[in-house]
Amino acid sequence: MPQQKQNLLYVLDAFSHRDIKRWKEQSQAISAYCWDHYSYFAHHRSLMGNELKTSLINNCIEYEFSNWHRAVDYKFSNEPLSARGSILNEVGGRFNIGDIDQIKFPKFAGLYFAVDVMTALSEKFGINSENAADGLTPNQLNLAGNLTIVKVKGKLTNVLNLCDPETISDFFKLIKNIHIPLSFIARAKKLGISAMMPVHNTQELLNTFLRDDWRVMPMQFDIPANPQILGQLVFAAGIEAILYPSVKTKKECLVVYPENFRLSDAYVEVDGDVPSRLIHSRIDSASYANFL
Repeated sequence: MPQQKQNLLYVLDAFSHRDIKRWKEQSQAISAYCWDHYSYFAHHRSLMGNELKTSLINNCIEYEFSNWHRAVDYKFSNEPLSARGSILNEVGGRFNIGDIDQIKFPKFAGLYFAVDVMTALSEKFGINSENAADGLTPNQLNLAGNLTIVKVKGKLTNVLNLCDPETISDFFKLIKNIHIPLSFIARAKKLGISAMMPVHNTQELLNTFLRDDWRVMPMQFDIPANPQILGQLVFAAGIEAILYPSVKTKKECLVVYPENFRLSDAYVEVDGDVPSRLIHSRIDSASYANFL
């Protein structure tokens, strides 16, 4: 008779119920630390809320653009300027808050554009131009036929320009006076994690807005990331958009807040001829509600 093959069992890791309990307690303690840290700084920001918003408004610029691009899934090609998708998921977008917790963090929509097709695709899929998603580069994804690339143009009356770090200089001068308590540093050390320290200059602050891993806070701890907190302040100030450099290509991107068009002369529209089925192709003070 043929010899029966022996089933081999390799132990890759071993842990006990006590280990699981300890890991769970550690995870809960880290989450509590992150929430307390966020709450402390949120409270102090609220005390200077009007000053912070004024510092942003006073550094806004007018901005006109054309031949920019937006990449959307083909199934949404009838509504290429809709911002609803940015609030349907828990994470939201870099500069807008999604469905984290409607009571604690009211969501608000953001509409994202890029200066060229490569940047639009890289931002949509979260990949660099030389990398791939599902085996395809951004250029190949564009040719795959599952996307719609829309050209857009617009004129905005107040835009926060993060491509220029000096734009947030006045903002930084206000928040730099918020000091972290020593108890937070000691608590982080006890947990075995790095304390989340305040930034020391404008460039460090800008870097926190442009981190590649910004999704960690909303995904793991149900807390808005730094760029989302900035977006929250910008939106509350009535500012129409944020201009910022793509983390992937370093080229210009825009996030537009359609709701802030309601008392503005600003507009964004599809650039060129549109299909007959496309009902809403322009965002302005009369039509902004159609895109929320």
